[in-house]
Amino acid sequence: MRDEFGWKRENSAWLFGALILILGLPTVVFFNYGVFDEYDYWAGTVSLVIFALFETILFAWIFGINRGWKEITMGADIKVPIVFKYVIKYVTPVILGAVFIGSLPSIMDTINNTAIHEQLATATDETTISTLKKTIFFKNISRFALLGMWVSIAVAVAIAYRKRMREGRFTNAEA
Repeated sequence: MRDEFGWKRENSAWLFGALILILGLPTVVFFNYGVFDEYDYWAGTVSLVIFALFETILFAWIFGINRGWKEITMGADIKVPIVFKYVIKYVTPVILGAVFIGSLPSIMDTINNTAIHEQLATATDETTISTLKKTIFFKNISRFALLGMWVSIAVAVAIAYRKRMREGRFTNAEA
């Protein structure tokens, strides 16, 4: 925020601290309803594959593997074998895409709360039923919080990019 928007260090630190508190507090308060597990699943499992796939595609195909390879090897102390140029461009996106496609059934089950609905179908105790319904509610809310955070980050990056372009801090050739 400081580099891209000219915010003071203190304001940036307070904003990020508040965001961490807002997103982190539910993992403690609603831990028994699976909010921590939900954050872990989406941030530590699913998004890891999705963002790696997008990053690989952006680097190898949008930025350009030749420009990217030049950045990787320029000033390197170790000579990177040329085979990795092709691994980055072809093999990595295919493998990450296959992992993502293979995990789609699991992702859909998670989105639909399939396991919790199965538990609800067999539950007879009112306390258990109430807890499972609250679990669905809090897991869904945590998903929207994560989605909101990711969209906010994407919007901030887009604004910063447009700002840099307007200010001429880099050209389209460098973008």
